[in-house]
Amino acid sequence: MKIRSLTLFVIFLFRTFLYQNVEAQQDMEPYMEPYKNFVLQKSDCIETTDSLFQIYGQNKTFPTGLELECLLALSYYPELKQVKINFIRKKIPHIMRSQPSKKFSSFLRHPVAKSYNIYISSNTDPAKNATLEELSFNAVVGILGHELGHVVQYLKRPMTDFAAYLFDKKMKKIIEREADQITINHGLGYALYDARYYSLHVSNRAKDKNESTLEFYYKAEEVLQATIRHFNDN
Repeated sequence: MKIRSLTLFVIFLFRTFLYQNVEAQQDMEPYMEPYKNFVLQKSDCIETTDSLFQIYGQNKTFPTGLELECLLALSYYPELKQVKINFIRKKIPHIMRSQPSKKFSSFLRHPVAKSYNIYISSNTDPAKNATLEELSFNAVVGILGHELGHVVQYLKRPMTDFAAYLFDKKMKKIIEREADQITINHGLGYALYDARYYSLHVSNRAKDKNESTLEFYYKAEEVLQATIRHFNDN
């Protein structure tokens, strides 16, 4: 286990060194190479789409062209197989966002019987936020994993926590960092790390987006460290 931890730490140092040069950051292949065994590639997964849909596609709706990414992320959350989740492309300021259905009746049902929406940004301006098109397949699955982590929270936490999230920065930080940890605990830590590192250090998104991420979420290196701990412990 100690050898594995040391190896992953060396990989982390390599990646950090490589991305000191912003121009070099545009080429993701050298960046991926040292830990390619942990990276989800669309070409390796595309043939599993139908079987994934049979297992994880019940009570779910997907936007055209993102079915595989959504299904693959769902495959790491078997406890959500029967939960109704709608994945929706929409113009939103975030890369993705999850929330319970706005239907009033949804709030009156048992958590498992509620429906949830995961909104996926249709933004195409990289100056506003990292766009879906510039993110790797691996990173997109990682962000979807984070949003599914929120669905797990909706099933377990009282709704008052999410009401407080809207105006209490302390609660927002607790919920977002917990969602990061849930993602890591479900096996998507490396995918989340790719997404977080790209957003913070590679993309040209608005400065306030990075400031918000650094304030409320795990930093990229925290995601990596927590991921290494998770795999060493399991």
